[in-house]
Amino acid sequence: MSSVCAYPVSGNYGIAPQNLYLSLLLLGTVWHRKAWFAEAMLGGAMVYSSVAAVHALSTIHFDPPPIAELDAIPIYGVIYFALCVSPWVLIRSQNFRREFLGTRAVVFSWMVVIMVGGFAAALNVRFLPRALPDCDPDYTGRLRIGQQTTQTTFPVSMSRFIRLQRYAAVGPLVLVPITIFLSELRRHQKANRNFLRRICESCCGCLMVAMWRVPRGERMDAVGQWGPFVGTAFVVMAAVVVRYGDEMSCRWREVKFIHTRETQYGVEL
Repeated sequence: MSSVCAYPVSGNYGIAPQNLYLSLLLLGTVWHRKAWFAEAMLGGAMVYSSVAAVHALSTIHFDPPPIAELDAIPIYGVIYFALCVSPWVLIRSQNFRREFLGTRAVVFSWMVVIMVGGFAAALNVRFLPRALPDCDPDYTGRLRIGQQTTQTTFPVSMSRFIRLQRYAAVGPLVLVPITIFLSELRRHQKANRNFLRRICESCCGCLMVAMWRVPRGERMDAVGQWGPFVGTAFVVMAAVVVRYGDEMSCRWREVKFIHTRETQYGVEL
């Protein structure tokens, strides 16, 4: 057991946003044949994971920080879960593979962001046990005004997991050529597709179970947990408008035209 002084987990990585994130990735990979639905689900997940990647980059440390950032652990889970799902997105979604300058460019940009964020997240997790062992109010009070620190104890299993992250930083560099190679394959044999699907589903299932052990932030009634829901709602509304906006406009014009003709016919009578 190791005890360090740390900042508590933010509400953005509480149980509600993490469950939303896992649900979006699961729905986006399962119902990938519906292009607009997959774009809405995966778009919401991309927003959440991109924010986590930028958060990891903003808190990156090349030396052990005096106060540990517990946000590094859920950020690590969010980013590396996205990295494991990204090849599935590029392989299985026909819409993403068909477009090069549109949706596909957005997906590649998102992958670059989370790959860089994955390196930063692994580095931040590695330095967690090296923080100050005790929270000295005279020292910690000068670091962040109004930011409360807490004494955190890592179990033996978590300490071993953190020590292994020195090798996890190489993960994004290894996934880059693999993902690019898989995304450029135009035709897959049926056996290869089924094999890749089973591998991705198994990995996603294991990662979902593992993320349930990630430290949680604020409770469900905290305001900070509901920010990702607002962003996801706007992404879903945008996808629905793009998918059904033209059809609804055409129907509305037809109804308006019929109503106008009926009104004119009634006046003539």
